[in-house]
Amino acid sequence: MHVAEQSPRICRDGTLRWYAGDTFVITFDFNLQNQDGEPVQIEATDEAEVSFKNYRNEVIAKFTSIGSSSVEVNMDSEITKRFKEGIYVIDARFNGDFITTLMRNNKAVVEWY
Repeated sequence: MHVAEQSPRICRDGTLRWYAGDTFVITFDFNLQNQDGEPVQIEATDEAEVSFKNYRNEVIAKFTSIGSSSVEVNMDSEITKRFKEGIYVIDARFNGDFITTLMRNNKAVVEWY
């Protein structure tokens, strides 16, 4: 008998994993610093985004926030249907005075339960 692991979860290798069909909310909170190590001032028009892409580099889901460095990923019942069992990548960008790539091709795995 195999016991299910927590879903979603971040594994030791940094992979985000969840079981196909699961719904959840996970927040990506980016701590942005300038070249001097000081916190970046977030402006009301700054945008942070997290996108999930398939192996063809097609965006499956994209989540954004305005005026914040945190992005809430609400994997609701409609969005989770887009994710079949398999491997995806997560990209994250911050668009402010400068465009900053925060994550590129981080791995996400949707598992069969």
